[in-house]
Amino acid sequence: MALGAPTSSSATVRSALRRALRIDRDVAVGPAAEAFDTLLPRSQDHLNPSHKRGGSLPWVVLSQGVSSGGNLLLTIVCARQLGRVGFGGIAVAFTVYLLALGTVRAAVLDPYLIRVSGAADDVEPPRPRDAYSSVLVAALVASLLAFGIGAITSDAIRPAVWAIAAMLPALLFEDAVRYVAFSRGTPHLAIVADGTWAATEVVGFAVLLVAGVASGPAFLLAWGAAAAVGGIAAGATMERGRVSARHGGRWIRANADLGGRFASEYLLTQGTGYATLVALGMFGGAAAPGAISGAQTLYGPMSVITLGMLTGLTVDGARVYARTGDLARVRRHVLRPTMIAAASSLAFIVVLVLVPETLGRAVLGRTWASSKRVIVPMGLQSAALAVVMGSVAVFRATAAARESLRVRLFVAAFALVLPLVGGILGGVTWYAWCLAGSSTIGCLIWVVAARRLTVVSVAGATPGGTA
Repeated sequence: MALGAPTSSSATVRSALRRALRIDRDVAVGPAAEAFDTLLPRSQDHLNPSHKRGGSLPWVVLSQGVSSGGNLLLTIVCARQLGRVGFGGIAVAFTVYLLALGTVRAAVLDPYLIRVSGAADDVEPPRPRDAYSSVLVAALVASLLAFGIGAITSDAIRPAVWAIAAMLPALLFEDAVRYVAFSRGTPHLAIVADGTWAATEVVGFAVLLVAGVASGPAFLLAWGAAAAVGGIAAGATMERGRVSARHGGRWIRANADLGGRFASEYLLTQGTGYATLVALGMFGGAAAPGAISGAQTLYGPMSVITLGMLTGLTVDGARVYARTGDLARVRRHVLRPTMIAAASSLAFIVVLVLVPETLGRAVLGRTWASSKRVIVPMGLQSAALAVVMGSVAVFRATAAARESLRVRLFVAAFALVLPLVGGILGGVTWYAWCLAGSSTIGCLIWVVAARRLTVVSVAGATPGGTA
C-alpha cells in the first residue's frame, strides 16, 4: 500500500500517534499540520463535498479562457460583418452585459462561492437552488434596467441593447452554472458549459451567415441562446431543485453582508476606470482612450489569467480556511500563483515590445501606432493587478467583506486622482504611467492590508478583522 493511503483503521492509528507525540491535529498549523496530513491523511468521508476535491485554480483559468474566447469570437464576427454604426451598437450592448455580469457576480455568485467553499464540514452548505434562484431575481432586474437603457439610446443602438437585455437571463444562468461547478468541487463541468456555449455559438453564427442574416441583434440573440444551451448541458448533470424568485430574494437579503459590499467594490472600481477614460478623452483627444483600450486588448491573455486566478484562489482559499482556520496558511496558499501571474505579465511586456510592426498593425490596425507607446506602463499595471487579485482573494476566502471595501475605498482615491492628473498634464503617455503608478500603490496597500489581516487573526483576534 502506498504511504499515506487511508485505511479503515486510519483514525485509530492517527489517534494513537497523536497521543504518543502529544500533537493536537485540530489546532496544529504550518509545517506540523502539513507533515501530519502527509503521513496519515484523514478520511474525507465527513467533509463538505467541495473540500474533497483538488485545487480548482487550473480549471477556473481554463474555463475563463474558453469563455473569453467565445466573447472574442462575437467581437470578431461583428467587427467584420457590421459597419461602424452597427458595431458601435454591439459595443454599447456588450458594455451593458459586462456591467450586469460583474454586478451579479459580486452581489450573488461570489457570496455563494464563499458560503459553499467556506462551509465547515458539519454545516450544510448552500444548494445550487440558492444560486439559480438568486440569479433569476438579479437577471430579471438587470434585464429591466437594460431595456430602460435601450429606450433612451439612439435608434441605431437600441436594437442591440434590447437584444442583450432579452438574453441576460440566459447569459447569467450559464455563469451561475459555472460558479456552482466551481464551488461544489466539479470545475470540469464549467468547461463543459463554456465549451458547449462556444461550439453552439459557432454553429449559430454559421447558420446566420449562410442565411444572409448579418445584423447585430441577430448575432447577440444567437450568442445568448448558445449560452443557455451551454448552461443546460452542464447543469443537467448537477443537483437540481425548484427555482423560486421568492427564495432567491430571501437568499440575496440574507447574504447582503457580503453581496452588498462586493457589488459596491465592483461598481466603485468600474466607475473609477470609466471616469478616468472619459476625462482622458476630454483632455487628451478622442483617440487617446483608443490607445489605452488597444494596449489593454494586447494584455487580454493576462486579464484572463488574473480573473480566473481570483475566482480559483477564492474557492481554494475558502476551503483551506474552513479546514484549518489559519489565515496565514491561506496567504501562503495564494502566494505562488500570484507571483507566477505577476511574473508572466512582466515577461509579456518583453514579448509585446519585440512584436514586429507588421504584426502589431495586423492586430490593432491604425491604433497600433499609439498603443505601442504605452505597452510598458500598461504591462506594469497588469502585473500590479495580478498581485492585487491575490491579496483580494485572501479577503474573499475569509469573507472579510467589510475590510475589503475599506481598502478599496482608500485605493480608489489614488486610482482616480493620479491618472486624471497625468492625462491632463501629459496626455495618453502620462496617463498610462500614472495609471501604472496608482496600480502599484494600490498593490502595496492591498498586500499590507492582507498581511495585517493575517497577523491579527493568527495573533488571536476575530478572523476577518484588521488592526
